[in-house]
Amino acid sequence: MLAPPRFSSGTTLLRVAAMPPLDAGLARLALVPVQRTAQGWCVAQGRFGLSRAPGHSRQWQFVHAGRLVQSGLPPDGNTSGSPPPDGWLALMVYPPAEQADLPMDVPWPGLQGPPPLAHQAGPPPNRKTGGRIRQALNGIRRWLQSAGAEDIEACLVPRQALQRLADRLPRPGPAPHHPEAAQAPTRVHLAVGSCQYPQGPLDSAPAQASLQRMAQRADQGELDLALFLGDQIYADATAGLVDPTRRDERYEIPHERAQRAPGMRRVLARLPSVMLLDDHELVDNWEPRPPGADPDLPLWRSRQDALCDGRWGYWKYERLRPQQRYQPLRDLADKAFRFAGLPIYLADTRMGRQTRSAATSSGTRHILSTCTNPSTPGQFEQLEDWLLQHKDEAKVVATPSLLLPRHAEGVQDRSDAGRSDAWDGYPASLDRLLDFLMRHQIQHTVFLSGDEHHALVCEATLAPPPIRQDRWKEVRLTSVHSSALYAPLPFANGHPADLSDQAFVTVGGTRVTMRTRCAPPGDGWARVSLTPGTGPGDLEVEFVKARPPQDGA
Repeated sequence: MLAPPRFSSGTTLLRVAAMPPLDAGLARLALVPVQRTAQGWCVAQGRFGLSRAPGHSRQWQFVHAGRLVQSGLPPDGNTSGSPPPDGWLALMVYPPAEQADLPMDVPWPGLQGPPPLAHQAGPPPNRKTGGRIRQALNGIRRWLQSAGAEDIEACLVPRQALQRLADRLPRPGPAPHHPEAAQAPTRVHLAVGSCQYPQGPLDSAPAQASLQRMAQRADQGELDLALFLGDQIYADATAGLVDPTRRDERYEIPHERAQRAPGMRRVLARLPSVMLLDDHELVDNWEPRPPGADPDLPLWRSRQDALCDGRWGYWKYERLRPQQRYQPLRDLADKAFRFAGLPIYLADTRMGRQTRSAATSSGTRHILSTCTNPSTPGQFEQLEDWLLQHKDEAKVVATPSLLLPRHAEGVQDRSDAGRSDAWDGYPASLDRLLDFLMRHQIQHTVFLSGDEHHALVCEATLAPPPIRQDRWKEVRLTSVHSSALYAPLPFANGHPADLSDQAFVTVGGTRVTMRTRCAPPGDGWARVSLTPGTGPGDLEVEFVKARPPQDGA
């Protein structure tokens, strides 16, 4: 699996995994160069990728992308004249003493039977690396002789995927003072998706069609980074009818099935990916318990359990950072980084939201956490600080919840606004964000979301209050909402009639006008293209609808 790149000064890191449970043991990851021949796949001359330490998920999944693909030299650096590898197999390598403890009852990624094993654990990167690799090669070669094409495809990271990422990100080595300024702006293509309803025994092809299409576009070099904005699993897939109650059946097994599905595996093997969580990783429309409510009532007790277990599953499987099950509520999923020079901010609008009830005024309800203490800023303060840092740049803010347009139900009757699960259900937050953009004249912001199972682009214009018209200019922003990757239940899908472009005025006096264009209904995802740097970024949006990939894709 190719998952989110880890951004750190001075080093380009690429996360690749073979998708066993992360706590399955003290395994090491080995990336083995292979070539396709007339006789099948074989180990090729090239650089091996090896984890740095066993048993630590924040280390054993990282290797240097650029060093793997440069020149195709063998580990000792000698030139052999052989063609470069066609790709690398991501294999877990276990020492013999540990193999008896592996959870063989758990299905492994695309493999029938036990996972690929070698007889020697992968070594740490030191002068003895070459000898340790040779000790492991016999077991790997034996597995290659018996493995089928489908098994190898499940573990194969194509050379082109590594090369594209190595070309996009800074080379390993000391980082310049401003690494983003040292690179010429290049077009960045984002795949934006969410809402992957679990497949059943008869719908595997349509369930995986969107992801297979995404992998196909990645193979064609048309995508650089995937953003999955929530509902990667449905812990409440039957809306309480026959949903499991055991923690492993409700959260762990769905995560493992989702990430081992063939479409997701193909995407994760080709694109660096970052994931946010939304309600269905917890429970439908989850929000905190209202003040004064009895925490021992079954409803709120079950929702607190859903928060603890669902958040734990998200960090373990989607962010690959296993944590203790009971974490403080401030342990949110926000993440800010640059990708190929493009600033991206992921804001967790699910776990950070505040409660809504008759006992709370609308002015105190926020979809992001807030804090007035400068030493411990909340989500809103961190997002605002980030927006100021990138004031005149093309930039992306991704949240699971739809920013704009607003829902027609709440526009017609403001008392119904609190029923919305999106930003307009928290009018104090929506007003605060839009007023902040106007007050600080922050341009060129693209908001991405993907919760409501319809595809749209909303172009919004913020006009200053009359008393500020001589000092402030109009601010323009774009809200892009992606359709569901797989949503087989029509009654759960959004419709254009649910939304309203009616203009409104924020509490700070900013006048907001909108123009929304909706794509045809159906499963799929959005391809969002921007050019990093100062200026609008020449935004392009394409809604890619699911269809079976062509033969050979």
